[in-house]
Amino acid sequence: MKRIKALAFTDLHGKMWVSQELAYKAEEENVDVILVCGDITHFGSSQDAKNLLSPLIELRIPVLYVPGNCDPPSLVAVTIDGAECIHGISKFCGDIVFVGVGGSPITPFSTPFELDEETIMKILKTSLQEGIKGYKLAVVSHSPPKDTSLDLTQSGIHGGSLSVKRFVKEK
Repeated sequence: MKRIKALAFTDLHGKMWVSQELAYKAEEENVDVILVCGDITHFGSSQDAKNLLSPLIELRIPVLYVPGNCDPPSLVAVTIDGAECIHGISKFCGDIVFVGVGGSPITPFSTPFELDEETIMKILKTSLQEGIKGYKLAVVSHSPPKDTSLDLTQSGIHGGSLSVKRFVKEK
């Protein structure tokens, strides 16, 4: 199977100019898929998310996304032509199966889309489809695995998900 070239990013936080720059980069690099790992908006609406994804969608490259903790939870059920929310589902692309989980573990900040670790694990496990044997697995999540270099915040605490970490280790 053909190797997949992906552009993956997170934390647009409502910045249209960043979305436009990423669209330019995706086109320049001739990517096969664009992976948006949440915080598309900065406490915005589903319509804001649609608008922010539009420069990427215009490229007619598959756009797979999960909402982040600063996005509205309702974004998981919104239809966006040209983009697919993979929160709670898996999506095949070449020799890779992408599984998605949006939101974040519970924070002290009470952001809009937070889930307990048990729910995160349940979403990851139920999103796997039959017939993935022989495919490479890639997790598309807003929360990185806990206690890694990926989840270290500016204040020096690890803000990732234990469930994402366990799921990745199990698979």
